[in-house]
Amino acid sequence: AGIILTEIKPPEIMHEIAATELPVAAIGFNHPLLASRKAPTAFIRNDNAEIGRMGAEHFLSLGKFSSYGFVRKTEDDQSWVDERQEAFRKTLAGALKKPEISVFSPCGSTPRTGLAELAKWLKSLPKPAAVMAACDSQAAIVLDACIAEKIKVPDSIALLGVDNDQFTCFLSLPTLSSILPGHQEMGRRAVRELERLIKHGKRKSLPREITIAP
Repeated sequence: AGIILTEIKPPEIMHEIAATELPVAAIGFNHPLLASRKAPTAFIRNDNAEIGRMGAEHFLSLGKFSSYGFVRKTEDDQSWVDERQEAFRKTLAGALKKPEISVFSPCGSTPRTGLAELAKWLKSLPKPAAVMAACDSQAAIVLDACIAEKIKVPDSIALLGVDNDQFTCFLSLPTLSSILPGHQEMGRRAVRELERLIKHGKRKSLPREITIAP
């Protein structure tokens, strides 16, 4: 037997899982309680650096922009956002001479709390601008702010999300471009890894981290 986790649970449940001797495969996140386990553990995560690099390469393939932006997401654990943002910045910096790169960090407890500040930031970007959002839900909010301020997408701002959420992308107007992470492969790899951990029994080993390319 083993456990597959797809999200961080309440603290009492995380402590219970950390204490069990069952093998655990966590999809999409890391957690200190699980990382310190003596029982077999694996973390299957997105290659967030590659996602950020792909976003930058996409914009570079479209031609010259006057500025570039990255919109973060309001969440407690933003390590995955940090990885995407830094790879996005480094790729642009490596390909362009002193590119103008700006970052917007939402304030408040919900993404839409700072909609006015987001709109102000979008208006301040030299046009045409290329903006990557940390995920599709955030890209949709950026699009709403552009519509409210009558900023044309993609003419004035080229916008890119992450997750390829078909409901969000295809129901947006205009439709959103998006990077597709390896979500299905993450699920398959988690099952294979859990099977491997079960076969090894209670043998102690360091937690294994596996990154899946988009």
